[in-house]
Amino acid sequence: MYLLQGLIVFAVVGSNIHWQWTPNPYVPPLFGIILAYGVTFLIVEFRDRFARFGWSKRLIFPGR
Repeated sequence: MYLLQGLIVFAVVGSNIHWQWTPNPYVPPLFGIILAYGVTFLIVEFRDRFARFGWSKRLIFPGR
Protein backbone atom coordinates (compact mmCIF):
# COMPACT_ATOMS: atom_id res chain seq x y z
CA MET A 1 0.00 0.00 0.00
CA TYR A 2 2.80 2.41 0.81
CA LEU A 3 4.22 2.01 -2.69
CA LEU A 4 0.83 2.79 -4.23
CA GLN A 5 0.38 5.84 -2.02
CA GLY A 6 3.87 7.10 -2.84
CA LEU A 7 3.30 6.62 -6.56
CA ILE A 8 0.05 8.57 -6.44
CA VAL A 9 1.62 11.49 -4.57
CA PHE A 10 4.64 11.42 -6.88
CA ALA A 11 2.40 11.42 -9.98
CA VAL A 12 0.36 14.40 -8.76
CA VAL A 13 3.42 16.44 -7.75
CA GLY A 14 5.27 15.44 -10.93
CA SER A 15 2.36 16.48 -13.12
CA ASN A 16 2.30 19.84 -11.37
CA ILE A 17 6.03 20.29 -12.01
CA HIS A 18 5.61 19.41 -15.69
CA TRP A 19 2.40 21.31 -16.53
CA GLN A 20 2.38 23.98 -13.78
CA TRP A 21 -1.36 23.66 -13.19
CA THR A 22 -1.11 25.60 -9.94
CA PRO A 23 1.38 28.28 -8.89
CA ASN A 24 0.96 27.39 -5.20
CA PRO A 25 3.60 24.77 -4.20
CA TYR A 26 1.51 23.46 -1.29
CA VAL A 27 -1.65 22.47 -3.15
CA PRO A 28 -0.33 19.52 -5.26
CA PRO A 29 1.21 17.59 -2.32
CA LEU A 30 -1.94 18.13 -0.28
CA PHE A 31 -4.12 17.00 -3.20
CA GLY A 32 -1.84 13.99 -3.75
CA ILE A 33 -2.07 12.96 -0.09
CA ILE A 34 -5.86 13.26 -0.11
CA LEU A 35 -6.09 11.29 -3.36
CA ALA A 36 -3.74 8.58 -2.06
CA TYR A 37 -5.79 8.27 1.14
CA GLY A 38 -9.02 8.00 -0.85
CA VAL A 39 -7.72 5.34 -3.22
CA THR A 40 -6.27 3.34 -0.32
CA PHE A 41 -9.56 3.59 1.56
CA LEU A 42 -11.52 2.33 -1.46
CA ILE A 43 -9.14 -0.60 -2.03
CA VAL A 44 -9.27 -1.67 1.61
CA GLU A 45 -13.08 -1.34 1.78
CA PHE A 46 -13.53 -3.38 -1.40
CA ARG A 47 -11.14 -6.06 -0.13
CA ASP A 48 -12.92 -6.27 3.25
CA ARG A 49 -16.37 -6.49 1.71
CA PHE A 50 -15.15 -9.09 -0.76
CA ALA A 51 -13.78 -11.20 2.10
CA ARG A 52 -16.76 -10.62 4.41
CA PHE A 53 -19.46 -11.74 1.98
CA GLY A 54 -17.49 -14.70 0.67
CA TRP A 55 -17.84 -13.84 -2.99
CA SER A 56 -14.57 -15.60 -3.70
CA LYS A 57 -15.98 -18.89 -2.40
CA ARG A 58 -19.10 -18.47 -4.50
CA LEU A 59 -17.04 -17.80 -7.60
CA ILE A 60 -14.73 -20.77 -7.05
CA PHE A 61 -17.44 -23.26 -5.94
CA PRO A 62 -20.74 -22.25 -7.58
CA GLY A 63 -23.82 -24.05 -6.33
CA ARG A 64 -22.46 -24.93 -2.88
